[in-house]
Amino acid sequence: KPWIRWATERALLLAEHPMTQPNLAAALEVTQQAVSLAVRQSRHLHRRSGGWIAEPRSELLDEHLTEYPGPGGASTYWYGLDPVIRQATDAARFCSEIGVPVLQSGDVAADVYAPWRLPTRAVLYVPQFLDFTAAGFTPAPAGAHTLEVIVPADPTLWRTARMVSDAPVILV
Repeated sequence: KPWIRWATERALLLAEHPMTQPNLAAALEVTQQAVSLAVRQSRHLHRRSGGWIAEPRSELLDEHLTEYPGPGGASTYWYGLDPVIRQATDAARFCSEIGVPVLQSGDVAADVYAPWRLPTRAVLYVPQFLDFTAAGFTPAPAGAHTLEVIVPADPTLWRTARMVSDAPVILV
């Protein structure tokens, strides 16, 4: 999968100013050659004075959302009794306490931006499998969980997330 192209597109969609290939490579922790290939593969990334830009942004965003299959990976499922937003907070705190980076997604993350319904499930991305029983959760089947923890196949999630936030828990 073209993870680096998708990450380059996300980075330039989020960028407020043009970005050079060396800056993109450093932010995405890839080689300049990988960025060069990525920008050539995307019809909505264009070189301007000062670097690369996404243009037109709306078309790139539409195309990206249509094409990007999501981060993939493997999931574990957990059940908790507390309200889902608190479960997400507690699970993220647990990750932070043991030094594991975490990204928060799904309804709980969306609720931060535009609350419109009560989340019923929380989604976290972590770089490795963790046992959440120490955080008060019980393993659950896929259909009866309140917390899904995903180890994503997309290695670029944290790289693009750090471009817009240095918070302990980043929303994606």
